[in-house]
Parts: sequence; C-alpha cells; structure tokens
Amino acid sequence: IKCALLLKHLLNFYLFCIRRRGGAKGTFLTGTAEDISGHMHIPSKVSGTLFNLFSISGHGSNGKEGYQVTRQHLEKCMVYNLITYVLAQGHSMKAEVSDLCTEMKMEVSIAANILREAGFSI
Repeated sequence: IKCALLLKHLLNFYLFCIRRRGGAKGTFLTGTAEDISGHMHIPSKVSGTLFNLFSISGHGSNGKEGYQVTRQHLEKCMVYNLITYVLAQGHSMKAEVSDLCTEMKMEVSIAANILREAGFSI
C-alpha cells in the first residue's frame, strides 16, 4: 500500500511538471513548496522530499522564488515512477507497464529499456 501511495504522489509530481514544461531548460515552478504541493495534491511532507530529489530551489527570470525542474530531473522522476510501479505490484516483481506509460505519455519500449538498465528482467 505504501508503494502504491508513493507512486500516486510521484505520478502527480511528474504530470504536474510535464504539463508546465518550459522548453529545453525545463520547468520553473513559482512559489513555496507548500503552495505548489497544494496544486499537485501532494502532502507537504512528501512534496519536500520530491522537491529535494527532482528540483533545484532558486529564483526564476522574474525574480520570484520557486523550483527549477530540469529535463534530467524529469527523467530521474520517470525512472522512480517506473521502479515504484513494479514494486507496487507485489513480490512477483512482474508488471504490465503499458497503462503507466499511457498515463506518463511515454513509449512502452522506452520504459522497458529503463527497467532493463535498472536490473529488471523484461
């Protein structure tokens, strides 16, 4: 259950950032972690960890405080989503990732390659 709940929060974070992509430099999320986590529907205790893992705090071009989520951060978040999804499936460690890939707007072949690199048998 913990993995499934964590996956929900990871997926909300990832999708929120994807919807706000700002080009090659990534996404700048303006506001405090608490403000942004409210828009993501993620508890602030969890969002703090997610911001530490997948963003850099700083100031945007408008001078406002926020968090920079780069392309590398999004790719790292994608890997976390995939691995957590497999772990949430139980002890068999087998999962059909096509539904998750549809939700994340990624190709199944890319997901399979990522999981292979992480040590999973596909």
